[in-house]
Amino acid sequence: MIIIAVFSIILSVISPALGLILIILYANQIKLLDTTKYITFYSVWAALCTILYLIEAIDLLTFYNIALNVGLLSFIAIEMLKRERYLENIMLTAFGFTGIVAALKYYLFNEKVVTAINDSTNLLANLLNERFSKGTDDYQMIINTLNASKDLYMKLYYSFAVFTMIIALWIGFIFVNKKLFRPYSHSRYNNSNVLIAIVIIALFLIINPGTKVLGINILIPCIALYFIQGLSVVAFYFGRIIKGSKMLLFIGILSLIFNPYLIVFLAFLGFVDNWADIRKLNKTEKTNENNIN
Repeated sequence: MIIIAVFSIILSVISPALGLILIILYANQIKLLDTTKYITFYSVWAALCTILYLIEAIDLLTFYNIALNVGLLSFIAIEMLKRERYLENIMLTAFGFTGIVAALKYYLFNEKVVTAINDSTNLLANLLNERFSKGTDDYQMIINTLNASKDLYMKLYYSFAVFTMIIALWIGFIFVNKKLFRPYSHSRYNNSNVLIAIVIIALFLIINPGTKVLGINILIPCIALYFIQGLSVVAFYFGRIIKGSKMLLFIGILSLIFNPYLIVFLAFLGFVDNWADIRKLNKTEKTNENNIN
């Protein structure tokens, strides 16, 4: 247990998303076997995380990231799974929780985040200086692209972080789904109508130049949830071909890595389904079948 806790913390420092997936897998497994071990694991994990901060092995920003976006988020998710909450309610809770964490991070650590992004960009620029000759067209094009990417990332860093954690949590659920007492049917996933209202607010903010960046930062995490619903629509209509949630996961990961346009398409498909119910599932059917394969 201690080895897993240490490894998950190290992995979380490198990538909070991967750390979250690992903890969801391990914590859910021991919860099903022994509740005492489950609580002990989280106690050990929290203690080790705190010790690393106190001995200055990790800084305050890293401690904040992994303690909330990995430790507390996974604990909330597992507890909701334990109480057999609907998957869409768990994901909406994660959306709200990670959004609050990102907002607080902006007000508490924005200067450190900007410094870290600048340092990373400068390091990459120095590597490019060694590879390309200054003044050439290739060098200038790459530098311009790097600077534009840096500016965009600075504006959207927090929403990208929320997007990543939501998708990581969903991936974790895909892996543990068959081990649940009542597995979820991912082809029935349906976001709350509250999310539609949030999207509308975000679009109004985007229209106004003064609040455009804020609107985009709100919209991007919504895209994550609608992307998941879009995949559920694909599973609903092509379930016999896909044959299982693991194939659904494979499609989702390929979309995330290789085709951003497919992400937007599936998110739009999910949004339309949320609005128009293109799967033609009535509320009674969804209530009865949401946790049944």
